[in-house]
Amino acid sequence: MLDLTTLPPWVIVVAIVWIILITVQLGTNPILAVFLLVPILPAPEVMRTPPRHWYRDHQ
Repeated sequence: MLDLTTLPPWVIVVAIVWIILITVQLGTNPILAVFLLVPILPAPEVMRTPPRHWYRDHQ
C-alpha cells in the first residue's frame, strides 16, 4: 500500500484534483469521487499541515 505521509502535501492536493477530473471524464459523479478519496488521505497533522480555522482568522 502506498504511504501518503511520505509525499509532500502539494503533491497530494494536485493528485486529488487530477484524479477527480479523470474520474469525471470516465463518467463518475465528482461528489462520489471525493467521497471515495477522502478516507484514504492522512490527517493534516501527519502531512505537516496543521488545519487552519478560517472563521477564527477572519473575524
